[in-house]
Amino acid sequence: MPTEEKALNGVLSDLLKEVGLHTQAEVTNKHTHKRRIDIAVFENEDSPFFTAIECKIGTSKKSQKKAIEDARNRLNLATCGDAIAICYPTKLKEKSKNTIRQNIEEHGLLMARIDKDSKNIFFKGYVRDLSELITSQDQEVKNTRLVFNILQNGIKESSEYIEPFQIINLSKILGLPYDTKNDKKDLRPALIGCLILANTLLLQNRLNIANVKITGGLDKLDFLLNNDDVNLKYRLLENWYRIKEKDYVPVIAPAILILEELSVSKKIELLLKQLIKSVINCARLINKVQTDFIGPLYHGLLETARYDGSFYTNVPTSILLSELAITKKWFNQVSKNDINNISEIKICDPACGTGTLLMSSARSIKKRIQEKIQPGGGGR
Repeated sequence: MPTEEKALNGVLSDLLKEVGLHTQAEVTNKHTHKRRIDIAVFENEDSPFFTAIECKIGTSKKSQKKAIEDARNRLNLATCGDAIAICYPTKLKEKSKNTIRQNIEEHGLLMARIDKDSKNIFFKGYVRDLSELITSQDQEVKNTRLVFNILQNGIKESSEYIEPFQIINLSKILGLPYDTKNDKKDLRPALIGCLILANTLLLQNRLNIANVKITGGLDKLDFLLNNDDVNLKYRLLENWYRIKEKDYVPVIAPAILILEELSVSKKIELLLKQLIKSVINCARLINKVQTDFIGPLYHGLLETARYDGSFYTNVPTSILLSELAITKKWFNQVSKNDINNISEIKICDPACGTGTLLMSSARSIKKRIQEKIQPGGGGR
């Protein structure tokens, strides 16, 4: 990175601190240990989660495209919940920090919030505008993206510990044809296997939080992660056998088969620790997520998902459908204008998959309840 860009990033980071944000300039990427993040804006001083800001000098279409590309790449980071692209006007290239500061405040910046798919539009703004852009992102969107990224990265890293012969065995358990074309290792069985293990760890964590009575009890994940004397494979199997005796067979049974297949080795211990760590890191965020992330996660991990007979309703579509179906009028009729009758509402999705439509329906019902408690809310 050119020296002048580093200087600009340092000054902009300081300016954002002055308006109350927790920032760091030139932050090392913990995953690649190579490319530095131009500016990271953290939720608070102790939080590992941040908004990534990627900057470029120049306002040309080429500079804008590069800034967007870098910022979009940041969205794949496990702890990055949001990304913003910045283009500095060329006239800001000065040696003096005071001059840089003065020019930023005088000439402004081009800025854009970055999404993975949608069109990203730059607008001219100043430090206050950038601060508002950083803090205005819908928190649920941030939380969903963080959960998605944390699990996706954890699953990818864990899958790399699985040996080729184990991948072939997993493909048989999962009923997947093992692709041996071009002498490349087929990663699908390992990725799907780790996804199933992660999903089961999420269930175990949730059962603990909800204090569900399981005969023999369940270990807490932080205990398993920090106790080196525990054999993770056998200890998790003990926990999952107990859960299976209680219920949840469709979730637990495949996970048990997969974990039984994995050999007891240092690599598998590292695999399980990585998955447990990922689940712990996103656990505090999951309760704040009201939309499905497992379906998108499956398709994000596997480029071939749509060819494997797996289809899911994307989140925006599911929210639109649930809002159209669960109108104010319908809700009032079913609940008989009394929110205490909420248990009378029944929704059936016979092909629910990962529950995208069901979660969106629950989200819409919650919205209707809030509108009853606080009259004057939106919706039809």
